[in-house]
Amino acid sequence: MLISLSLSAQSKDEPWQFFVGINVIDTFPTGAPGSGDLLDEILYIDHWNIAPYPSFLVVKKYLGAGFSFGTRFSLNTINQYGDTSASDNYYNVDGIVSYNLNTLFKGERLMPFLELGGGYSIFDEQGAGYFNLGAGLELWMGENKKTALTVESFYKNIGQTYGVKHFQRSLGVAFLFGGDK
Repeated sequence: MLISLSLSAQSKDEPWQFFVGINVIDTFPTGAPGSGDLLDEILYIDHWNIAPYPSFLVVKKYLGAGFSFGTRFSLNTINQYGDTSASDNYYNVDGIVSYNLNTLFKGERLMPFLELGGGYSIFDEQGAGYFNLGAGLELWMGENKKTALTVESFYKNIGQTYGVKHFQRSLGVAFLFGGDK
């Protein structure tokens, strides 16, 4: 019985996770010049650039001790930077390290996680490197817990004077695969 309670979500038995979903880009609550203060109006949907199509892909491999390493790809259309209208394309690729907080909380279905990483984002034709920091929740469903609803939010900060600080959020479905069973 102990074994069945501790085996859930991404693990050495199901080391690969594939996530597909939609994403939102929000440039307003970043504290950057011309934007709101950090976290100001973070849930104000009128500032969000929402991709209404599958636009977010993540592949992660479980490493052990609650850690996973992966890559994330996304695209979107930027209709506004805060309150300023725009018509730009957005492309992004990240390398990420995730830590499953379930290793501390021992939940069976609802699993919070933290992520950090780095990547490269392009707004229209302007690209820049970014440092990412975020968190999310996975709600694992079914008897075998191989499918999850996932939501996450992360902040993308730049090290250069150019580029666009922004929040990116995603909502989608994750699938586990690659087990020896």
